[in-house]
Amino acid sequence: VSRDDDEAHTVLAELHRRTALLHRDHFADPASALEALDRELALRPHAVAAHSLAVDLALEIDDGERALEGLRAIVALEPDRDQTYHDIFGIGQRYDVPDISFYAAAVTLVRGCQDEREGIIYREHKSDVVPPHRHALGAGSWELLKVRQRDPAVDAVMRAVTPSVVRARVKQLIHDGTLPDLPDTARQDPATSTVSAVRSLNWAGQLLAVPLPAVYVRDDVDCAYAARFARFPATLIGRDAMRGRTTLELGFMAGRHLALRLPEHELVAHLSSIDELSICFLAALRIVLGRAPVSGQHAKAVDALAKVLGSQQTPEERDELIAAVDAFSEAGGRVNLRDWLVAASLCAGRAGLLMCGDLEVSLAMI
Repeated sequence: VSRDDDEAHTVLAELHRRTALLHRDHFADPASALEALDRELALRPHAVAAHSLAVDLALEIDDGERALEGLRAIVALEPDRDQTYHDIFGIGQRYDVPDISFYAAAVTLVRGCQDEREGIIYREHKSDVVPPHRHALGAGSWELLKVRQRDPAVDAVMRAVTPSVVRARVKQLIHDGTLPDLPDTARQDPATSTVSAVRSLNWAGQLLAVPLPAVYVRDDVDCAYAARFARFPATLIGRDAMRGRTTLELGFMAGRHLALRLPEHELVAHLSSIDELSICFLAALRIVLGRAPVSGQHAKAVDALAKVLGSQQTPEERDELIAAVDAFSEAGGRVNLRDWLVAASLCAGRAGLLMCGDLEVSLAMI
């Protein structure tokens, strides 16, 4: 049977499901039933009913890890299903894993379905300080914070075109005399600063394994943590992060900001509109392919930017961009930048939650 045959996959998946029911109902063999069900899920990973049955079977053989895996899969497929979070809470209680119970209870709280037992555990473990993280994110950890359906080929194009876009914008601002003022007197040493907002950024940078830009503090500017166009990478901390902020709020804001300073997100930190991001992306395609799928009002802007970027790129940047655009084209050459922007923002929010450790605070900040 060809594995590319959808009809054959459906038949095989149904056979595996019936085999699982046979082992469960007639042979009283939940372990074999779970093995058959896993074969069905390999073919039908989006089958919520199969995941739900797998959870029941895993609990029957006392495999808490496998049960939790199934519940997490259900959350990804049906995030508005309240019962799943109650079940995850139960897993944490049954196997004495308080972190799982606490975070499941946090979700039921913000969803408005928290029961009395979950409320007790939540209040017992809720903390007013940031989590005691001990280790920095390792290789590949950022992939866990990104949306699963996100296209790495789009990330690669954004990463490759960013240095020349930022350089071009800085040159233009210098020419216009509008480059933001970052006085030396406002610069902070993150390692020695006593300013809470700076210390939070330094702490988050170490744990997220993100190199810090130059850090400036301006109490007269309305912002929290903001990227600024400058002759070198810079973060400006304004009054919104300086006054009346708890350590949890600062942790969230610092984590979210640093996630947007990843090379593939850097333009999101600097540019405010989907139109600007689209023009940059299309200009990257135009440089390599000699054309870009654009017409109307944006066509002239794309052509002009492509010409500027192409003249300013270093040979290394050019090679990286060519490789990224080629990979994008080979992957189908299709992109929805609005969805990509949402995915980047969601990744940043997840990083903020990781640093903050408090779902209520994170949602309030968002």
